[in-house]
Amino acid sequence: MSKTKERILEKALELLNERGVAQVSIRSIGDALSMSPGNLCYHYPNVDAIVEALYFRLVADLDALILESMQLASIQGIDLHFTFQSIERSFTTFQHYKFLMLDFADIMRRHETLKAHFRQLAGQRQVQFMQLIQALQAGGWVQTERYPNQFQDWIQQASLLGDYWMASAEIMLEGDEEYKRKYHQGLFFSTLAPHLTAKGLESYQELLNKG
Repeated sequence: MSKTKERILEKALELLNERGVAQVSIRSIGDALSMSPGNLCYHYPNVDAIVEALYFRLVADLDALILESMQLASIQGIDLHFTFQSIERSFTTFQHYKFLMLDFADIMRRHETLKAHFRQLAGQRQVQFMQLIQALQAGGWVQTERYPNQFQDWIQQASLLGDYWMASAEIMLEGDEEYKRKYHQGLFFSTLAPHLTAKGLESYQELLNKG
């Protein structure tokens, strides 16, 4: 990617996070960059193209995060500390692309390509979540399934919280962005608590005590 395109995306991300998609135009991005609309449109014809580029940049960042987590898991193993670290890194990455989460439904309505891609991504995420559960079970941190679809249900709950926590934070919470992120990543982590073994609950409590 050219340096000019990267500059455009960085400034657009800043404005989109501050104002939301509806309040950002090619002209406002160009003004912030001291760039003419014509010059900007040479690189990105409209805001939709910029939104699409930022969406796929988020996906690339998450893919890199998953690869890094897999490498870390091969060294230290998968336990609740690893799980909490992974949640924290994911929430931090999502927060960097705040506008995508806040305008999620509208963006998906406007971009059929992104909608189709996200559905495919959601399917992959369900597989990854189940692999995490199986690894935690193998380590004695999570119970075996006690009723049908116990962990499929958890995956759906976790996915909903992961996808929409930022909208809730924007409406319901006061405070800075770090506080909102930490509150919701803790809430996300807590959804595992009912499924933990005695060993898992002990580790969970230790992590909570560390703050």
